[in-house]
Amino acid sequence: SVANILIENPTDEDMQRVALQLARDYHIIGQFEYELLTDAPYVPHKAEKMERRPAPQAPEKDVLLRDKVYRAIKARFPLTEEHRKHLRGERHLNALGRYFSMPKTFSREDYSWIMKKAGVTAAELGSVPGFVLENGKPLVIIPSKGIGILITDAHQKVSAIQVRSDDPEAEVRYKFFSYTPSKSQKIYTGGGSVSNPPAVLYPKKYNGYVAVVEGTFKAEVLRKKGFLTIAVQGVNSIAEVPRLATEALSLINKKPEKFAIFY
Repeated sequence: SVANILIENPTDEDMQRVALQLARDYHIIGQFEYELLTDAPYVPHKAEKMERRPAPQAPEKDVLLRDKVYRAIKARFPLTEEHRKHLRGERHLNALGRYFSMPKTFSREDYSWIMKKAGVTAAELGSVPGFVLENGKPLVIIPSKGIGILITDAHQKVSAIQVRSDDPEAEVRYKFFSYTPSKSQKIYTGGGSVSNPPAVLYPKKYNGYVAVVEGTFKAEVLRKKGFLTIAVQGVNSIAEVPRLATEALSLINKKPEKFAIFY
């Protein structure tokens, strides 16, 4: 038996493979147990060989630019009372520091305020995922009106914004604030993709568990219980988990006693 791994209702083979890979990398299980459970030979750093490869890391200047702009957006649009009630009542969240209310669009005053708050030019704003430049002026491309969620990396820089649509009938309820103009859209320049990054959430008091979970709302609940939590935003971001777990543990100078996966 593998007593030090908790896997609750796994529904995706990749999620289970990541948990077992991390457990073997950190010597929580032995090579025999790993190969028995996966029916495959153990290869260190296997995440680099997975079918879903980790996304290339953004240059440091782009990371800092996104962090400044996305935090400025959050500051500009605080939570509405309706969204606050949803997060506290239905989601049972107390810490609301990463949430805000994304509007349908931005006014010209909003653009000016955000640029001043972030300390960026129009050209810099237009290069951030979620924006484009139209005739030299920034234009926001908002996926939907709803609850904005700041996605933070291991260093707690904001790498992306995810928006939970207010429309319960929306075909896709959660979308990233990200837009890349097509070649036919010659009036637009700039923009870009955020590549579905996971979020890293640190607990106040680490309980020895590293948890992998789908979605930031669930991650907040686990963080309160002491889990160092990595929230994946769908299966496309799973390949990032081993790198982020290693980086986060190094930053807090801890080793994992157990890995947990909730899906």
